[in-house]
Parts: sequence; structure tokens; C-alpha cells
Amino acid sequence: EDLLRQIQEIKIIIPDLRGTIEQNQSDFMASAKETNQKLADLEAHLKFEIHDNLKKQQEREEKLQASL
Repeated sequence: EDLLRQIQEIKIIIPDLRGTIEQNQSDFMASAKETNQKLADLEAHLKFEIHDNLKKQQEREEKLQASL
């Protein structure tokens, strides 16, 4: 009888656990998506900065060569 009661309690708890797991999974996926977006933004920013710095360096080199 005690075992039956425990089984019934588990049957009641399982849907709540599933709901919690699904919510945690959804929250995790949203967080991962947000993190991926931040990383993509950072990558784009760094690429722009590197490209800009390379362009400025090339312009300085061209000016230096022209002055020689």
C-alpha cells in the first residue's frame, strides 16, 4: 500500500517535472541564442576594427612611400 501511494505521488509529480524541464530547456536555448548573437556582434565589430586599422596602416604606408 505504501508503494502504491509512492507510485501515485510520482505519477502526479512527473508532469510538473516535464514542465520544469521544458521551461529550463527553453530558457537555456534563449540564453544560448542571445549569447550567440552577442558573439556574432563582437565578431563583426572586431572584423570592422581590424579592417579599419589595416586600411589606415596601408594609407600611412602609401603616404610614406610617396614622400620618399
